[in-house]
Amino acid sequence: MFIATCPLLQRDRSTEIYTTMTLTEINENTNMQKDPQHNPNIGSNLREAIWQGLEQERLTCGMLDCAKLLESNPENVMICVIPEAVDDVTVHIHQTLIVAFCLENGIRLVRVDSADKLLKLVSGRKGTKPNDNDVVGGRAIGHDAGCVIVQYPEDSLSAEEDVVMQWIKAMMYASDGPTAVVNISV
Repeated sequence: MFIATCPLLQRDRSTEIYTTMTLTEINENTNMQKDPQHNPNIGSNLREAIWQGLEQERLTCGMLDCAKLLESNPENVMICVIPEAVDDVTVHIHQTLIVAFCLENGIRLVRVDSADKLLKLVSGRKGTKPNDNDVVGGRAIGHDAGCVIVQYPEDSLSAEEDVVMQWIKAMMYASDGPTAVVNISV
């Protein structure tokens, strides 16, 4: 059939280039769009990516520290994680500004279901001991999970990070922004 062999153009928002997609790839992408939570393991993959960032000192926590990083070095931001349903109006306004900045600058953004769960995640894996002063990579952790940024690794992406990045890419194609909320477990 002619339609099956005719490549279609799809704009890649992160790099501002156009790529061709076959009908099979379009159908797979459409299935992901119909069900944004299509990957049932996305929560565990995101959790692992956050833990890897923490262990490799690539994690920034807190609204002020994240805003500073976004302003000074946005090209090094791999993922920006924002919790859903924050009660504090000030935090909500800051999050709205960070979300707008991320969308405007092509930074991958993930919304998670709970600030409390995110706070537990950035505290580290179960059974690991946090360091004495709750500082990772020169940045304080453990008290503000209103925004969490994972920077790119020096080497290549891990399998979990790659899954999260591909899921976010599919979500961005599915709508004008990240509308699905990832349920994370701690």
